[in-house]
Amino acid sequence: MEPQVQRKSFNERAEPSSAPRAGPSSARQLGLSLVEVAIGVVAMAVVVGASGTAVHMVAHSGTTAEKQTQERAALSIAANRLCHELSMAVQVTELTGTSITFSTQNTARDGTQTLRYALESGKLTRQVNGSTAVPIIDPCAEFAMMADVEGVLTDPMPTDSAELTVAEHQSYPSIALITTAENSISTSSWQAQTFVPTSASATSFKVSGVTVTGRRMSTSTTGTLTAQIRPVQAGTDDPTSTVIDQATFDVSLLSTSAAAIPMTFTNPTPLTIGQKYAVVFLSSRGDTNVRITYDSISLEPPDDQTVYRRTTNSGGSWTPMPGLNLRDTKFQLRGRYQTADSNANRAFARGRLRSLCVHLAPLAGHAGMTFDGGVVCLNQPDMTGFVANDLPLIRQPN
Repeated sequence: MEPQVQRKSFNERAEPSSAPRAGPSSARQLGLSLVEVAIGVVAMAVVVGASGTAVHMVAHSGTTAEKQTQERAALSIAANRLCHELSMAVQVTELTGTSITFSTQNTARDGTQTLRYALESGKLTRQVNGSTAVPIIDPCAEFAMMADVEGVLTDPMPTDSAELTVAEHQSYPSIALITTAENSISTSSWQAQTFVPTSASATSFKVSGVTVTGRRMSTSTTGTLTAQIRPVQAGTDDPTSTVIDQATFDVSLLSTSAAAIPMTFTNPTPLTIGQKYAVVFLSSRGDTNVRITYDSISLEPPDDQTVYRRTTNSGGSWTPMPGLNLRDTKFQLRGRYQTADSNANRAFARGRLRSLCVHLAPLAGHAGMTFDGGVVCLNQPDMTGFVANDLPLIRQPN
């Protein structure tokens, strides 16, 4: 019996074999091409780089958060200390928008200590009893305070104008014959010139200085030339014996030829607007060494405000006779008019500091790093004498 042989047709496909085949095709299935290896290396580099960036960002974020936490803590400590010490203030000697000087009870409770907080060179500093100021917030971009002061203001205080000329004589109009001469000035021989401060808006006038033309005759340089401001007797042009203010000039500084002699008054006193006064010139010397220049005119000029006067008996009597105003001292009187401002320069007649609003910001424009708080001043320090316009007030008092 013949063995049976299974035959396949030409069109039938053989089942794939699981056994590896020999030859070049088997090596291709087990390896990678050069392009595939390069792509893999690049992909791995990208993954590693991204991981490193992520690690750096996490580390930097942690450092920034820690720094901000430390800055907030420092701000909180400084603000709490400031507010606590302000609340215990018993006296305030300085208060502006960016600085305050005040006294509190010292730590030993046997006296007081003086503290000063100020924004200086981009730092908030604290100073104790005049010692070196120590930065407590550095940097500090903003430090501001507003004060609530309860009290009553004084009447408006006068405001001084710029220095200007209130009266002078330097020359006459060319209407008559003019002669320039001089008088000797001594302990008994005096020369004077009247003046009247006028202003439609000013409440008073202060004489600040006078310049007169004069000289000394000899080489003797001792003594002084004196200018005095005096009232004028009612109904006359004669100076009284009352001296309102005076200025002196050393004779040694005088020239031997006629020249301007500038003199400054050290205690300017308010004078009444529209009232006549006199500036009187005298010397501490008993001889004729010191001379003051005047102009003489043949016709009396139309001016009864600046009138020439002279005495040879220390003010016992004055010449010339009233109405004979043919001479004028060469002089220039300077001063400042004063006006009363209804708002400016008003000080507290009595006042108490009730509270303060405090603003702190180490970094400008950083909303998350600021302190804003209110402080109640338990002892309500006296603010009498402080000028209201100089204070950073929350509200204007009456």
